[in-house]
Parts: sequence; C-alpha cells; structure tokens
Amino acid sequence: MLKSFGEKWWEYQVSIFKIDEPNAFAYYGSFDRKAIGVTTGFLKRFNTDELNFAIAHELGHHKHRHHVVTVTTEVISRIGWFVLFYLKFVNPFTVIFNIGFHLFKKVLYRDQEYEADEFAVNALWGAGLTQRGGITFFEKLSRMEEKACSSKFLRKILTVLFSNHPESAKRLERIREMVKF
Repeated sequence: MLKSFGEKWWEYQVSIFKIDEPNAFAYYGSFDRKAIGVTTGFLKRFNTDELNFAIAHELGHHKHRHHVVTVTTEVISRIGWFVLFYLKFVNPFTVIFNIGFHLFKKVLYRDQEYEADEFAVNALWGAGLTQRGGITFFEKLSRMEEKACSSKFLRKILTVLFSNHPESAKRLERIREMVKF
C-alpha cells in the first residue's frame, strides 16, 4: 500500500502490536526508520478500508513531520515546568501561563490530526483506493466515544482540556466534505 501512495516502502517499518486496545500510530523504529504501528485490537474492530485509511493517516504524520512540533512543544513545556519549580518561581501567573501553553499544545496537536486526515483522503484517492474507510472509521469511533461518555458537553470539555485528537464526530464531518466518490 505504501508503494501505491508513491512512497519508498523500504523506508518504513510496519508493525503489529499484541494489544487489545484499538490503535494505530506513527513512530520511529529501529535505526530511526519511519514506522507505523497497528494493534491487534484495531485489526479485530476495523475492516480493510478503515485500516487503509488509518495507515494513510499515520503516513500523513510522517510526511508532515508532525513529530518535530510534538517533541519541541513537549520539551519546552517540561523544561519550563522544571525550571519554574527548581527556581521556586511558581505563582498564579506562571501557572496560568502554563495552562495556556498546555491548551495551545492541544490545539496544535488536534490541527495535526486534521492535516493527517486530509492527507489520508487525498492519498487514498491518488492511489485509486476507496476513501469510504475514513467515513466508516469515524462513524465507529463516534459510537465508541458516545458509549464511553453519553454527555456531549462533557466529551467536548474533556477533548478541549486533555485530548490530542479532535472529537470523532467533527472529524467525520470534515472527512465527508473531503471524500470524492
């Protein structure tokens, strides 16, 4: 599939992890090789078209070098907190500033997810593969999220404060607008 996206497939490592939680992710493997991981839980719950979408999405993270932003913001955040505590310079202003920086990071990370979604839709289209997997993938995720927390308001608050990913319903909306049949 990587070859059908016009990628040099040998530059990538694809791994399956024996974990029940459904997940797919971009990371760096052996010898700094770009890697995509998929869990067995993902393979059990999602079909081939949804897997294709997820792999294209994770490839999008590599293509857009999202790891650079993520690592940079996390390092700044952690060093900042360490220095503030070490210098005993913690006051209401620095706490509010750090909360603001935390929320800023979450917005950046959610934007990266949208960018990877768009990459996936376009990559699948360019490879002549169905984009429908993006729609059904987020339909399933939306149902899972609703089952986990029935309050739409609470889900929104939790997403804003803690999640690196946008709500699946929002992503589904955007995917539907992008998909070319």
